[in-house]
Amino acid sequence: MNSERLLMAMTDIDDRLIVDAARCVSVRSSAKRVPLARLAAMAAAMVLLLGYAVVKWGVESSNDTLPIITVSSASEGGWGYEGYMAYDIADLVSANPWREGAEVATLPVYQNVSLRESDAPLLNEMQAVLSETASRLSLNTSEFENGHVEDDGVEITLVGKSDAVHIAVDTSLGVTVHFKEGVALPSDYHFSHYSTYQEMCAVADYLQHEYRTLIAFADPQVNIYGGNYTIYGDQGYHLEFFNNAATLTEALQNYHFERVGFYCDDEGRLSFIRLFRYDLSKKMGDYPLITASEAKQALLRGEYITSVPHDLTGEETVAKVELVYRTGRNEKYYLPYYRFYVEIPDSGNRAPLKDYGTYYVPAVQARYLNVTTWDGSFNG
Repeated sequence: MNSERLLMAMTDIDDRLIVDAARCVSVRSSAKRVPLARLAAMAAAMVLLLGYAVVKWGVESSNDTLPIITVSSASEGGWGYEGYMAYDIADLVSANPWREGAEVATLPVYQNVSLRESDAPLLNEMQAVLSETASRLSLNTSEFENGHVEDDGVEITLVGKSDAVHIAVDTSLGVTVHFKEGVALPSDYHFSHYSTYQEMCAVADYLQHEYRTLIAFADPQVNIYGGNYTIYGDQGYHLEFFNNAATLTEALQNYHFERVGFYCDDEGRLSFIRLFRYDLSKKMGDYPLITASEAKQALLRGEYITSVPHDLTGEETVAKVELVYRTGRNEKYYLPYYRFYVEIPDSGNRAPLKDYGTYYVPAVQARYLNVTTWDGSFNG
């Protein structure tokens, strides 16, 4: 153990033990006789001191074997920036199992291996998922077109079709089920782009029952998220399910990596279902995290990734934080971030609606990161 690590380990020791150790030194230097009980207490304190340092060092040594993760500011391309309009930050909701104040010591990081030089070895698996999905939808497979490969130059998909349903499986084994004519819900349900939160709750109950064999989670948890407004003042939500779990760590991973989304068309019919799947076979390790308050300090120092064309104007503009994984196709690694919602200057005179932009700070401790740049842009 080098002196720096020993010093770091010692700084975590109960101050009372350090005081006792200092007293031991002063007694010894004055050549006074020390009672046996006092010597025993002193020895116990020193043993505890050294033992704690060894344990602390052992944890750090094991963590130091974790690979360094490169975080680039480059990510998903696109126009505009990731922002939301709302009258108040409380309008923006989700079922994210993490809440501010929750303590998460470590979370796994995965390499994104969905982009391969060749996807041919996956075709058998993709065909199996295609057949399984058709079966779970109770489709007559004898009338279902055998899967064929489509390559648009960006992503390879395996596609199967019937007269009413179109199923596509991508190389991550994610599935999109598209209903060609849309599926009408009973008249009691209102499923639209601007359904209220209560209406979406009712739709969620109905769809969870109707498509329970497709969702097929052990403990399905509804996630009605969104709540942002359009420039015309219309508020909208989105509907997903994820597989709940007993621990926060597992639930947080399922929330991002094991979920099913339902989407309507302009006529209020069920248009398509998306089964999100991610290849998590390449785990880099369980990485120690910083706290939300530490992330906020990094945010205020300008150490963030964002597509928002505005710099932070002050701590008072930071409205909300949540712990998330970024799962974009071009992410090199799936790693946790703290996502901050920051009130930004209104560029369209839409008051009293407020604009909230999102700023991301890596949740993994900085010593395990190689950040290429903090230039504040990831649109590439």
